[in-house]
Amino acid sequence: PPPPRGPPPPPPREGQPERSLPLIGSSGRVLGAAVRVGGSKGAATNPVFVSLGHRMSLETAVGIVTRTSTSARVPEPIRQADLRSREFLQPLGRQLPPPAQEP
Repeated sequence: PPPPRGPPPPPPREGQPERSLPLIGSSGRVLGAAVRVGGSKGAATNPVFVSLGHRMSLETAVGIVTRTSTSARVPEPIRQADLRSREFLQPLGRQLPPPAQEP
């Protein structure tokens, strides 16, 4: 296969296990990364899939996900947006499926 294009995910910090794996398309292009996140209990079993953002490198996107994923698998800004949208829709009588429960 051709070598991956695009910046690789950031290397693990000293003394920490590898937490991300680049996702490489059939063209050899780096499309994103599978990132294991988790709080004090260690990395979650199921990874979070991170892709390049608009005007954002994969390294930056992986760093944001890693730093903002505290005790939940979902990064905290996404989790807060989901909770607040549910609060907003509740008085309107609209129902959303319950949020995914962490194991």
